[in-house]
Amino acid sequence: AILEDAEYVLSRMVGVHMDITDRKTAETELRFHSEILRNIAEGIHLTRVQDGIMVYTNPTLERMFGYAAGELLGKHVSVLNAPTVQDPMTIANQIMNGLSETGMWEGEVQNIRKDGTMFWSRGAISQYEHAQFGQVWITVQQDITERKLAEAALHIKDSAIQTTITAIAIADLDGHLTYVNPAFVKMWKLAGEAEALGRSVLDFWEEPQAAQSVTQSIQDAGSYHGQMIARAADGSNLQVDLAASVVYDPDGRPICMMGSFHDVTQRYQAEQLQLEQERLKANLRKEKEFNRLVQKAVSALSHDVRTPLTVISNAKDLLDRYYDRMDEEKRREKLDSIGKQLHFVVQILNDMSLTVKGTLDQRPFEPAPIHLATLCKVSLDEVRESVGANHHLTFVADDTIQVVYIDETLISRILLNLLSNAIKFSPEQSEICLELSRSGKWIVIRVRDEGIGISETALPLIFEPFYRAEEVQKIGGTGLGLNIVKECVERHNGRIHVASQIGKGAVFTVELPLIEAY
Repeated sequence: AILEDAEYVLSRMVGVHMDITDRKTAETELRFHSEILRNIAEGIHLTRVQDGIMVYTNPTLERMFGYAAGELLGKHVSVLNAPTVQDPMTIANQIMNGLSETGMWEGEVQNIRKDGTMFWSRGAISQYEHAQFGQVWITVQQDITERKLAEAALHIKDSAIQTTITAIAIADLDGHLTYVNPAFVKMWKLAGEAEALGRSVLDFWEEPQAAQSVTQSIQDAGSYHGQMIARAADGSNLQVDLAASVVYDPDGRPICMMGSFHDVTQRYQAEQLQLEQERLKANLRKEKEFNRLVQKAVSALSHDVRTPLTVISNAKDLLDRYYDRMDEEKRREKLDSIGKQLHFVVQILNDMSLTVKGTLDQRPFEPAPIHLATLCKVSLDEVRESVGANHHLTFVADDTIQVVYIDETLISRILLNLLSNAIKFSPEQSEICLELSRSGKWIVIRVRDEGIGISETALPLIFEPFYRAEEVQKIGGTGLGLNIVKECVERHNGRIHVASQIGKGAVFTVELPLIEAY
C-alpha cells in the first residue's frame, strides 16, 4: 500500500504478507487425493451431512451403479438403496442416524442400479471435514454380489442337507464323524448329533470288520456303493444302501469322506419275501413235475419191460414145448437168456426209480471185459424172437472188435432200445441193420432202419425224457427209451448222433471209447 502525508506527498510504502502454505498444501493434497479416488477399485461418494446430498462420486462408483459421469451429483444418497423391506429413504436415514451417534458405520446393503437391477455391496462410512464441502460422510463401497450369491447357494445346499430325508455324514480321513444331518440322527435313532460326532464310523454297523473293509475301500478306490447292515442305538438292525466317496480340495488332496445312507430295510424284506415266494412256487412246480414224472414213469414200465418179458415168455414156451428135444447146450442158452432178461428187468426197475428221483447217473458204472460182437448178436437174436419176426434183421461186425471193457447191462439197454425202436417205427418186411465197427480209438455201434423217419424240428428233442414227436403220437411208447440210451452212452463217456429225414428212415450212431481187454 502507498501512504501519503497531508500534502499528498509519498512518504512510505507498506507491504502485508500472509502465510498460505497450509492452504496450498491442502489444495495440492486434495488434487492428489482426488486423483487417487478417481482410480481406486472401490466405489466412493461424498455426502453432505446436513442434507444427504451426494457432492462427489468417483468413476468406479458410477460404473458400479450404471450412471454417467457426474449424473449422481446433487441426488440424495437414498437413490442408491434398493427398495427391499423398507423405503430407501428410511434405510438412508437409519444409516445416517447411526453415523450421528458413533461417527462411523460398516455393513452390507442391497443396492439398485440405474437400470433397476439389484446387487449387494459392503460399505464403510465415516465423517470427514472437507475443505470445499464442509462436513461430509465419505462412503467406500465394494460389490460383493458374487460372494453373496455363493453364500446363498451354500446356504441352500446346507439347508438341503439339513432338511433332506437322505441321511448324510462326513468323517475325517481317520474315520471319525465330524458332521451328521438330522436324517442320520433319525435313522440311527440317536438322541442328537452330539451322540454321533467324534465317534468312529465303525460303531454304527453290525459287522465292524466288514465296515473296516468298506472304509479302506473308500480310501483306496475313492468311492464305494453297496448295502450293509447297520446297528441303531436301540440295538435294532436295518438294511442300509451306502454311497460314499472321498472329498478332495482344489489341489486334489483328500480332506474327508462323505456318505449318504438310505434305509432299504422294507425293500430288502420285500425282496426276500419275493424270493421266498418264488422259491415256494418253484418247489410247487417241481412237485407238480415230479408227480407228472411218476405217473409217466409208471406207464413207461410197460414199454421198457415189454421186450425182456417177451423174450422170457418165448424162452419159457420153447422150454415147455421142446425141452425133451433140446440138447443141453440149447437148454442152457434159453435159461441163460431168461436169467439175463430177468436181470435186465431188475435194472429197468432200478433205473426207472433213479430216473424218477433225478439221479440216474448215481447207478454204479461197472465195466468188465465183454466180447462185444457176441453181445450184439445175442441182443439182435433176442429182439428178433420177441418183436422182430416180421422184419429183416442183419448184423455186420468188424472182426477187429473183440473183448473190450464196457458195462454189459448199459450196452444191452442201448442195443435193445435202439433195435426195438427201429422195429416199432419201421414197416413190416423192411430191413434193420446193426453194425459194429472201429474208428481209430472209438467203438462205433450203428443201427439203420427204413422207417418213418424223424422230422428236422424233432431231432434236437428226441433225447429229452418223455418227448414224443408228432409223427409217432399214434404209436405206443412213453418217450423214455432214447433218453435212457443217451444216459447209458454218457456213462461210458461216449457220444450219440442221429441222422434222419421223414419217410427215409433213421441212422443212430453210438461212439464209445475203445478200451481193449487183451
